[in-house]
Amino acid sequence: MVDLDKLEGIFRNLDRCQAILRDLAQLPKADLLSDLGRLGGAKYYLQVAVECCVDAANHLISRQNWRAPKSHSDSFVILAENGVIPTEFLRTTRQMVGMRNRLVHLYWEVDAETVYETLQNNLGDFDRFEAAVFAYLRRIGVMAA
Repeated sequence: MVDLDKLEGIFRNLDRCQAILRDLAQLPKADLLSDLGRLGGAKYYLQVAVECCVDAANHLISRQNWRAPKSHSDSFVILAENGVIPTEFLRTTRQMVGMRNRLVHLYWEVDAETVYETLQNNLGDFDRFEAAVFAYLRRIGVMAA
């Protein structure tokens, strides 16, 4: 059975990350790119936001007894296979995981421009994921409609 409290906790963490990222996205580009502390914060909170999504996905996979994922990206494939997220959202989730992997494993290659563009154009992807998970939970009766 899905642990709603656990998922809500994961999404509270995601929401906190998003609030910080949205504040950083409001900064003038030059201010963000020239401030290594803020830029580093943006990278960290992007990484954590993606990890929150992966954690939520893996909780659902585990509790619903779906097949075990082979990778972080595969976790989202499994969600699509089971109707949690739309298949057309998979490209976006792969990009999210790719960004997370670069931030963790190839951090020296993640340039400031990419971080800025992500803040400007992609923060809504986290909202879309969260909304899809909650819609699924309502469909299966874990949450009230």
